[in-house]
Amino acid sequence: RNSRYDIVLSSFGPLGSHLIGRHVKKNKKANFWVADFRDNMHNEEYSKIIDLIYLHFEKETMKKADAITVISKGLREVLKNTVGDKKFRNEKVFVVHNGYENEIGAIRAKNNSNILKIAYTGSLYSGKRDMSLLFKAIKELIDEKKIERNKLEIHYAGTSSSDLFNQAYSQGIPEVVHDHGYLRRCQSIELQNSCDFLVVLSWNTR
Repeated sequence: RNSRYDIVLSSFGPLGSHLIGRHVKKNKKANFWVADFRDNMHNEEYSKIIDLIYLHFEKETMKKADAITVISKGLREVLKNTVGDKKFRNEKVFVVHNGYENEIGAIRAKNNSNILKIAYTGSLYSGKRDMSLLFKAIKELIDEKKIERNKLEIHYAGTSSSDLFNQAYSQGIPEVVHDHGYLRRCQSIELQNSCDFLVVLSWNTR
């Protein structure tokens, strides 16, 4: 109870993390409060009422924290648009990217086959990340005989294979999906390096 700290660091979510950070700073248990937004607090996932509550606390956190960190320049702009230009202080919002400082440099596998290989590694968040448009384009190219069905493979590593198969099945081409299940990080990098293209997915929301 009598301890004092130089910095308190809170990271959202959950909401309680920032509430505790604010409490620690307010009660002078720490001199400096860094609030990390690895996700923006309000988004389209919530109901309108819950979203307004999160928006309120997002603005409060922006106002009272000594420094704000976000994971990308894009999310920094979203945050700026949320709180408005007058309340957004550029000098205290910093971009700190997700990721690793040390990459595995020894893995240099390449695709030496005549099959076009596309990889996606990661979660699909119960279908909120959706590859259906890519599957639709592939199906159209197959139907137009611009590519051969057996000359293209989608390689997946993660725990959402059922969602991905459903998306491929909706376009009638589930056989192009190759499920590798959950892989260790070095195995994921090896899979990615063995493919021609990597897919990046985000939530298909406004």
